[in-house]
This record gives sequence, structure tokens and C-alpha cells, in this order.
Amino acid sequence: TYCYPDVVSVSQARRVPYMMLLEVKADDVVKEKPNSESDEHLPAFAIDMSDAEVDFVYHSNITSMFGVSEYILFAPADQIDDAIMTEDQKNVVISAFRVAQHSVDCEVPMFIQFGHIERQLFFGTSCNKSIVAHYGGSHLRKGQMRHMHLSGLLDLFKEHVKCPLSLLETDDIRVSVQFDYTIKFASFPPGEIDDSNETLDCYSLPFGSRDEPISEFNLIASWPNMKEEMINENEYHSDLDLLSAFNWSGAIDFRYTEGLLDYVLMRVIDLHRSKVSSENAFSLLDVRQYPKAFGQLTDGGIKNIRFAGAPNTSITNPGGLPLDEVLMPIAKSVLKRCMDRVFEVADFSEEADVSGSFNQLLKSTPGSAVRSSPEPHVPHQTSSYTSESEMCDSELSSVYATIRQNKWTPPDSVTFRFVMAFANASVDHVFGPYAFAQVWLEFVARLRTYYDKTKDLPGLWIRQLIFEKEEFFDAQSDQSDTSSNGSRKSLAVGTSSIVKSSSEPVGRLHPFGEMRLLKHEDTPLYVPVTQDRSPMTEDMVDEYTNYLSSLDDGEARVKAQLDVLCSDMQAFKAANPKCCLEDFIRWHSPKDWLDEEECLSERMQLPDNTWVKCWNEAMPIPVINQARLFNESKIAEEILSLLENATVQQMVDFVRPVLFVAAVLQIIEKGKCMRDLLNKQLLLDSVYRANRSGSRDDYVEALKHIKAAELFVSQYSSLYSKLRLSESSGSLIEPPSENDLFSFITSLIEDASSKRESNERNVISRGVPIFGASDGPVGNAVRIMLERSDVTGGKLPAPARRQYIIRWSVPRPSAHSRMVPQRLFASIEQEEFRLCGAFAEDTVYI
Repeated sequence: TYCYPDVVSVSQARRVPYMMLLEVKADDVVKEKPNSESDEHLPAFAIDMSDAEVDFVYHSNITSMFGVSEYILFAPADQIDDAIMTEDQKNVVISAFRVAQHSVDCEVPMFIQFGHIERQLFFGTSCNKSIVAHYGGSHLRKGQMRHMHLSGLLDLFKEHVKCPLSLLETDDIRVSVQFDYTIKFASFPPGEIDDSNETLDCYSLPFGSRDEPISEFNLIASWPNMKEEMINENEYHSDLDLLSAFNWSGAIDFRYTEGLLDYVLMRVIDLHRSKVSSENAFSLLDVRQYPKAFGQLTDGGIKNIRFAGAPNTSITNPGGLPLDEVLMPIAKSVLKRCMDRVFEVADFSEEADVSGSFNQLLKSTPGSAVRSSPEPHVPHQTSSYTSESEMCDSELSSVYATIRQNKWTPPDSVTFRFVMAFANASVDHVFGPYAFAQVWLEFVARLRTYYDKTKDLPGLWIRQLIFEKEEFFDAQSDQSDTSSNGSRKSLAVGTSSIVKSSSEPVGRLHPFGEMRLLKHEDTPLYVPVTQDRSPMTEDMVDEYTNYLSSLDDGEARVKAQLDVLCSDMQAFKAANPKCCLEDFIRWHSPKDWLDEEECLSERMQLPDNTWVKCWNEAMPIPVINQARLFNESKIAEEILSLLENATVQQMVDFVRPVLFVAAVLQIIEKGKCMRDLLNKQLLLDSVYRANRSGSRDDYVEALKHIKAAELFVSQYSSLYSKLRLSESSGSLIEPPSENDLFSFITSLIEDASSKRESNERNVISRGVPIFGASDGPVGNAVRIMLERSDVTGGKLPAPARRQYIIRWSVPRPSAHSRMVPQRLFASIEQEEFRLCGAFAEDTVYI
């Protein structure tokens, strides 16, 4: 494999931060022109060796160790069986290299991999007709003590070069130094994450990483191209102080950790296919269901309960006798406080009046009397989510516009708070595996209490299936209260009295503008009081649509939808005794009345018209005496029964749309500081698709994007908290600006991600430059982080890795030889010692 820069000029290539791999012929190699008259005899590889500009600038490991920018590397196809493991094998290959280079006049250095790839140990050679260079090194676990510092390495280097001249007659030895300072961040202590069961949050989902996401921070300090006499470093003393380094750069290493939000969402998704998916809350908690659902659950304790499905026996109760108070997954006081917050109750009790009633007004429209939409009650904003009004007034307005297309419920609604409590209770390591079932039962018990007391539920608006059920249920609670009062009045009025007094108008609401009856122009046309249209939730609409589709006869489908029309006709006749069908059409369906011709539309004049038949059969009966089109009490009981007996699978289907939208909202809220780096639209689109299809695969796909976003936000937040300085930090250097921190942190994350994807073991460290080093705002923040008492005990850490590049141009092998470059790379760590040398000789003037 031939490695060469992506530009022709080698001098330009030294400033390029990466290399390319290609197969080429020797004739294709571009030779470098000399830089000066003294370098005219030096080939390109020798000029590279003497160039200090590429010191510790990462191109490839071979470039870092030997200083050559282009080379040919020979590596075994099979890293185990074909690896070169002995000196004899290596020498044979190197000899073959020299013969081939002389034969074709190729100056490109050739290297052979020695040992396994993990060692990154290479040997090679390069030559032309006047210069030859030898590349070699050693890779040990420990080096000799006298070679562990710069002074010993200089002695070793001089001893190997064997300069034939005195040091006073030669060029200066140049040294570049790079030290790595690594600090490791410990995992969160056991009490850092609140896993206690003393509270149950109903305002937000768990968010962030379960453990510290940053494993270590690596500060890279360098002193480039200094003279030998400027540095004194030995076993007892060192001039290389971190704060005096010319260049700083930083790098981070992430720790794999599970996201709390990802865990909760995955837990809820898995419940859908768990072994308990077909069981309901009663069977999970082994609660005996009483004739009045939840009566015993909320009144005076629970009898004969087994905790989490385990037999109700213990050492102190071997007979399994009924207990007055048996422990449930969530303590009664904790659950009560949570439900009080869900329903916005300061001190909930059976006798307390817990609701604020909405003003229910009747609004007249042609053909109907529709309940006006109540003004939503906006509670005190205790949620961590941005409210609708705040969204509309901020940059999140587009996000809110997209969210409104989902099945969801606003953050200040009772449904939203319940879903948050349900999700938090599903974290099985806190309350137990079936705590969510207890939350479900308690929530439905509260709903029944509101229904029994005919109280309005707080904060019901917008749409989602379980939310629609609650809003629908709330409407029936109000309607049943109104119906019970009106029924007593209607009992005193019989059908015979209605017929007798059919000429007397009954059930008028108000005049319908200035219209008058067609056959009695002196009589105004009145709008009647009509029955409310039957409200329907999403599943009820689907059920009704399927019912109509199942009817084969078109006439049967029409009759199935005539109940409301007949009721309106009866009420209209009762309010307008002298009316005719044309009067009813003018009010109920104005488009079927032609003003210019003063007649009905063609469809209304068809023979055997359904409207005419219905009109002829309709009696003048006011709404108060009509049979109820919609049984509110029956539907309310059906809703309660559905929720009470819902299986785990149904519970998940109910809460999942709200839960995923809430997760996206929380990520967007937490990621405000990350500006445009967070792909909000990708999150919203993935959740929208999942909520539309209801497919588990789509939810898993959406969860992947949520997991990645949560990890990104957690990493950013962790770094931001470590690097952000307060105004009262006491430092003479100004703290870094928000823009500086943003740029630095995002560059660190991108750098760590690229290194993780490359999977290459680098012999030198590379990171994100810190401009100004220790004297810059970001560098000062890094220094303060390094001196944290909880990380390094308040002292700057010792270098974890020390690397040196020593360079010298001397006549070699004799005093009459021309000046040729010599180079030594050394890397010293606690458990690794590496030396890599590139030594050139003049083959003309020996």
C-alpha cells in the first residue's frame, strides 16, 4: 500500500491533516525539489525527516514515528499466520527492499510490519544514489531508568549517531516535546441518581445518563522545536511546566452509559410484549375486584393483596391471613401526593370540592345546539416543559406546529401528568415491576370519584385517545348531573298532554334572525332547543364507521343516521307549531333552500324523500320529553369499565403516543443550549410516523433517534458544567464566552466521535486546539477543571505520557560526509516504552 499526501507538493502536504492510501507504480512518484542550496543533495524523505512543522501533527503512525510523509507499507494478509516475528525474516525483507529501490531508483521509503498489528512496530529503508536511511525501533513494556527522561534520551541519541565532529562544529540539536495530562472522572456515587421511592414525579420524565458520561479528559501540552540547551529535564528536575507550554489541545473519552429516558421508553415498549401484557392491573397486584370497582382500594385499605404477585405469606404470617394494611409497590402517602399533583389538588379528600367548574354555555347554530368549548384552566407552571403560549412566542413555534399533528396532550393537562407518573412508576428498579399498575388503578379510582361527585376534571383540552376518553367522561359527568335534574320535571308531563297542547309553542331558544314562517308571515321562526350531538372519541368514530360499512343496504345506512334528524324535527315542530318542511329546511340545511326560486333543492323534491318521510312521522315533542339520543351515564360507565379492566397492552397503547411526544419535548427543552446541533425535525418526524402507524418497529426506530439525542445532550451538559466558570471564580482571566464554550465543547464531541469510528491505535495524541493555552479563557477554564479537589485533589496532575522528537543534522558516517538528518521519536508511558529512529548516511562521501 502506498501512502502519499492528497497534494503533489510534499511541503504542502505537511499541512494536510490526513493521508490517502493508494496503489501506485514507482514511476508515478513525484520527487520533491530541494528547499535550499544546502539541501540540494537531500531526497524528499530526508527533507521530511528534518522538517519540524509536522512534529506531533497526526497524519499516520508511521509519519508520526519516522517523519516521512509518503511511504509504502507491506503488511501480511493474515495477521496471525503470515506475521514477521523474527530478526532473520525482517532482515531478508529489508534487504529485498534495498535491492528493489536501487533497481528502479525509487526514493519512497518502504516499511514492513513487525509482529502483530497491535504493537505498531515497523522497520524500513529508503535510498537514492547518494543517501540511504534506516528506519527501526523498539517497543517495550519498560525502558531503562536512564532513558526515561530527556537527558538520557539525548545521550542515547548522540551515542547512536556517533557524530565525527565536535559538538561545537555541528548544528544545534532541536527537540520537540509533548506531554499528555489525563484526568479521569469517577462514576456517579450511589446517591447521585435519585432511586428512592419517596417521590413519584408527574411533571417530567427521567433524563440524562445513569452514570458520568465523560470517562476522561486529556490535555495535550507541547513545546515545539526548541534548542537542546533550553530544556533541562532529568530524574530530579524538569523545566517543562504545564502552564508554560506553548500549545494546548484537549480531547475526551466517553464512558458507555445508559440513558434514563431511553430506559423508561424501552421499558414501556417492552411491556407491550411482555408475559404480563394480557393481564390487567387487578391480576398483576392480585387485588380482589369488588362489586363497586376500587371501593376497597380507596376506602380503608386493601384486603387480601399479594405484593407483585408473590404469595401473601411471611415468617410472621405463615398462614397467609388477611392483613389490614398490606404493603403495595408504592407507599400510600407517596401515591396520594402524586395523584393530588396530577389532579391539581392541594388536599384531596372524598368530601373536598376538588374541581373548578367550567361555564357551560349553549350556543345556537343552524340545526343544532352545541356546547361551547370551555376556556382551559391554566395551572401554575410546575412542569419542565415549555407551555403552548411560550412555544408560540419563541423559536419553538414551528416545533409546536408539528407536534399538534400528533396524538398528544399539552404539558399542563391531567392526562400529561398521569402519563408522566405512569412512566416513572414503570422504572422497575425503584418501585418494583408492577408499580405502574397501582398508579393506573389509583388514577381510575380518582376518575370515578370525580364522576360520582359530578365534578369537572382539571385541564382537559386538545386530543389523544386516553385524553379524549377523559374529556368525554368529564362531559358525561356534567350531562348526567343536568339530566338527573331535568328528568324529575319531565316525569310530570305525559305524551297525551303534549298532543293536546301541540298548538302551544314549547322549547324555544330564540328567534332565528328576522325569518318568518312561510305560511304564516306574521309568526317569527324560532330556533328550538335540541339535544347535544353525541360526542365520540377516536375509537368510537372507528367503531361507528365500521358499523355503517357493515350495512349492505343503503337505505339501512341512511336510517341508522336519522335519529338526530328526527329529534331536531320534533323539537322544531314543538317550537314552531305552524311550521312546514320548508321552514325546517331553511333553518337546518340552508343550502337546500333556493331563495331566488323560493323552493326546495332538487334532492329535497325527489319522490319518497327520506327527509319528507321523517318530517311526516315526526311529532311535535320538545327536547325535554324526547328519548335521549345519548346515554351519558352508560357511556361514562363503559369508559370507567374499559380503564378499570384495561390490560397492560391496552395501557401501553393509551399512554405511548403522549409519552413519546413528551420525550421529544423534553429533549428539545434540555437541548436549547445546543442551538441547531440537535436535529429537532428528525425527532418529530420519527415520533409522528410511530404515532400514526402504532407499529412497534416505528417506535423502536423513533427511540433510536431519541437515545442518540439524549446521549448528545448529556455529553454536552456534562462538559458544559465542568468548564463553565462563575463570575465569582476569583480568576484574573475572564471566563470563556458562551460562543467559545459552545465551539470548544461541540468540537470535543465531534473529535471523540471521529476517533471512535476510526478504530485506529494512534501513537500520538491529537485533540481540539485551545487557543491561548493556559492564558486564554478556555484554557483557564480547563486549568481550573484540572485543579478540582474532587478530581485531582486540587493539584495539577502529573503527565500520563511523555513524548519527544529529537532532530539533528550531522555529517555521517565520516567527517567528510555531507550533512544528513537524524531523527529519534520516543514515547514513554507507565506501561509502554517506544523508540523509533530514522538515521541517514551519505553513500557518496564516505
